[in-house]
Amino acid sequence: MPHPPPLDPRIGMLNSGRFYAFADGLDKPETIGTLAEVQGALGLKPSASQAPATAPKEAAGQPQSWQVTMRFAYPAWDEVDGILLGPFAAKGKADAIRQARRVAERDGHACTGKGRYWFTASLDGWMLES
Repeated sequence: MPHPPPLDPRIGMLNSGRFYAFADGLDKPETIGTLAEVQGALGLKPSASQAPATAPKEAAGQPQSWQVTMRFAYPAWDEVDGILLGPFAAKGKADAIRQARRVAERDGHACTGKGRYWFTASLDGWMLES
């Protein structure tokens, strides 16, 4: 999949997928909105080709196939790339990670305690951090 052209360096992207910029200076409130709204506030010409690639929207109520990778803070030599869990049929990332936690606990991978491991879910090639 080709990458979109880079954004103007004054524009940032929030985790929600919305964009922001300090159009009136750093001492004034930021402008938050769609890419076209933020570009307009900066006086740039909005470009459809600069829209970032986003994960496909989930079908309403349809479970999708998720792959979950469990990674460790201090991995053993054979766990450097993490442990692949799944596939899981889940309605969303949180549900897939919840199922993966149960599997990891059942299989004995989650014995190091809280904060020593984390999960990454991928859907059809998209990487989504937990």
